Amino acid sequence: MSAAHALADEVYRLAREQRAAEVARRLLAAARLATAPARVVVVGPRSAGKSSLVNALLGREQLLPVDDDVASNVYVRVRAPDPGQLEESATVIFAADGGEPREIPLEDLSEWAAESGNPDNDKRVAFVDVRVRHPLLASGLVLLDTPGAGGLVGAHAQAVLSAARDSDAMLVVVEHMAPLSDTVLSLTAGLGPRRALFAFNRTDQPGDTRRSIDDSRTGLARRAPDLRAGPFLPTSALLAFDAVDEPDPERAAVLRQDSGVGVLVGALHGVIVDVRRAQARQLLTEVAAALRSLAAPGQAVIRAASADPPAVQSALRKEIKRLESLRPSAELAGRVSQEQIRLQRRLGSRLLDLRQSLDRSTHQHFARRALRSLPQRTEQAYGALWQETVQEAHRAVAEAVSALSPTIVLPIPEAGLPGAIRRPELIRDSGRTGRLSRLATHLQRLVISTIVIYRLPFTIVQTIGDMQQHRERLDRESARHYLREVYDQARQNLPHELSQQIAEMTGQGAELLRRERDERLQAIRASAHASAVPDQSRSALAQRYLAVLGRLHERATELHAALGTQQGPPP
Repeated sequence: MSAAHALADEVYRLAREQRAAEVARRLLAAARLATAPARVVVVGPRSAGKSSLVNALLGREQLLPVDDDVASNVYVRVRAPDPGQLEESATVIFAADGGEPREIPLEDLSEWAAESGNPDNDKRVAFVDVRVRHPLLASGLVLLDTPGAGGLVGAHAQAVLSAARDSDAMLVVVEHMAPLSDTVLSLTAGLGPRRALFAFNRTDQPGDTRRSIDDSRTGLARRAPDLRAGPFLPTSALLAFDAVDEPDPERAAVLRQDSGVGVLVGALHGVIVDVRRAQARQLLTEVAAALRSLAAPGQAVIRAASADPPAVQSALRKEIKRLESLRPSAELAGRVSQEQIRLQRRLGSRLLDLRQSLDRSTHQHFARRALRSLPQRTEQAYGALWQETVQEAHRAVAEAVSALSPTIVLPIPEAGLPGAIRRPELIRDSGRTGRLSRLATHLQRLVISTIVIYRLPFTIVQTIGDMQQHRERLDRESARHYLREVYDQARQNLPHELSQQIAEMTGQGAELLRRERDERLQAIRASAHASAVPDQSRSALAQRYLAVLGRLHERATELHAALGTQQGPPP
């Protein structure tokens, strides 16, 4: 894989010598992407032991808080320290309106990333960036610990989607005594195609792990067949930490083996290797594209020396005319228009489904705390839906761009909750209804202390109950009114926001296509100029130059084959 980087560096220097600035820029960007670490998102239901297992992988029992779940809408990124960084540390990254990043001690993690210290994510945290030393992280791994899964639309959805968006693989952690639930199956299938490892955790407790694994394979075959290969790994964080504390070396070795953490570490190293291979293959694809661009002028010189100059000139003029007539913006917009109509219809349907889902929640138990957290939970649900919609729009535009030019990669946009959805006021009890609610609360306290002594009449107790029901009904009415306002805003504004997002992505794609067209035009015009006056000495020089490029391409093809692909770079 280092050979791929060395080859890319050699071609980059050659592009700089030939003053092919755009070719050099693309190679440099591809080389940077090819050094990114492997990102593994850790997902699963509440209380499955995700954080404990991450701690066991890193040999740090108290690193991530494990007493309760990760706070809603927060994920924790664990990686190696930056180059030159001496101290281990953590940084709180806030949501868009939450403030500047804040450095915190590792021991304060629970105050920001756990439900106990940050209930309902009142502190507006996006994620916490933890930097610690460990060989697994130093080898090029980043772990993303997410909240307990409750589906792809809900309180935790935005955190899971944000963490998973750029991940290379997922580590699905579940209780070993039960197969993958429908919720977890939906989650793994919904996160899209990526490698998956399944940890059946807490094997120190009773349960038939093998049966759970077999049933999980069956469920995956039905819901996510691409993931059923696994691996499926029995694990126990508790046994791993017991092994650390065990003074007897033989007993400690048995505990380490029984914990399964060593096998999981090996599987994660396999993910790192696979990611590095994929990055090297992508880099070699860019190298092949660069070599084709660099070869074009020399090929034109050779054609001019060996062919009929008027015929060559005529062919080049036709190609120049064809390229000049291309209108990337119009052609790309035409390809995107039908997808835009489909996405708008799908957005409308999803908005209605989300409103109905949230409305149904108000018919269930609706405590005061749930009412207080309604705005944030609603924002998270709409944010998750919007992020998923923007990702679909990006895929549609990227496919249209790829159809016009397979070498162009469209940048992925950020997709937070759009500002078009203004958070309305959550109407509280006021006036007479507010006084009645306060009176009901006061009388409730009075009943508890005096009903035995004074034997309050049943009618008063019944009145208190009626008042309490009236207050709960008002709470539900307020919640439904709030949800209706948010839905009306979303239905009115999000289609326009989606059109703007698609227009922005289409504009980016068109600009990339224009750059590629202009670069090709420049090369062909240079070819036309060269073919106008055939020169045998220039032809010989071009042949030597093309021979160098040919040898570089042979090396790229050999490296592609060594990396296990069935197809080398394009000729």
